[in-house]
Formats: sequence, C-alpha cells, structure tokens
Amino acid sequence: MKAEKDERVDPGTMSAAIGETMGEVLGVAALGADEDFFARGGDSLRALEMVSRLGSHPAVPLARSSEAQSRLVESVFVDGTPAGLATVLTEFENH
Repeated sequence: MKAEKDERVDPGTMSAAIGETMGEVLGVAALGADEDFFARGGDSLRALEMVSRLGSHPAVPLARSSEAQSRLVESVFVDGTPAGLATVLTEFENH
C-alpha cells in the first residue's frame, strides 16, 4: 500500500523518529541510525511494543497499515536499526 503523496516522509526523518521510539521503549536515549535495537537491550516483546508505537507516530505515517507493521516485525530481527527499518518502510511505500 502506498502512502498518499502528502504523507511522504524523508527516510532520515523516519530513521530519527524510529530511533526516538526505540529509545523510549528501551528507556534509553534515542538510538542512532545504525544502532541495533537488540544490542541496546531490546527483546521480542519490546520489538512488538516499538512497532505498535510507530503505528501512531506522526513522523512515520507509512507504519500505520497492518501490512507495514507485519513487515516491520519481521524486519527488526534482520536489521534492527532505525536506518534499516526506515529503508524497509521506504521500499514498502515504493512497491
């Protein structure tokens, strides 16, 4: 599902918002673009919480659909970095 044109968000902005949300879930400072969620103390339950929070984050409109959230859950275990998840959402938008 593609986002509406007015919902397009710069991948860098998405990455920062994802890093901020990851930090909130983990109780630490925002993660940098290349910091791994699991290396900073994340686990599968926190990953689900993080994806759920992203679904309502205004800077990450692409994460609102259930299909995008499913893709994020799968992807966080492959590349659990804010930049990696922003890439997944950007690719999702473009397909």
